[in-house]
Amino acid sequence: MASTSDLSGTALLTICKGGRVEKPLLQVLGLKKIGQRWRMYVSDGQYSNSFSMLATQMNDKVGPGGIETMAVIRADNYICNDLQDRKVRRNYDYLQY
Repeated sequence: MASTSDLSGTALLTICKGGRVEKPLLQVLGLKKIGQRWRMYVSDGQYSNSFSMLATQMNDKVGPGGIETMAVIRADNYICNDLQDRKVRRNYDYLQY
């Protein structure tokens, strides 16, 4: 199991600038259900982002023992969408925790 010392520092900054980070380790700082999706507040140890959305096919992973507040997750696959002329939304469609 990964710990916070294993987080991929600066991964979120790289992703926001249009770069690619291979399977970044992130910590979930918060979760909020919005319709059928979950918005995640995530951190890479140095930067954080509150516009990350979990893909709906991962909804069953949310909860105790899975994706929950303070869990460390690995984003195996993600995309970054432009939102209001900024690259701020990440959609995670496959995570390991």
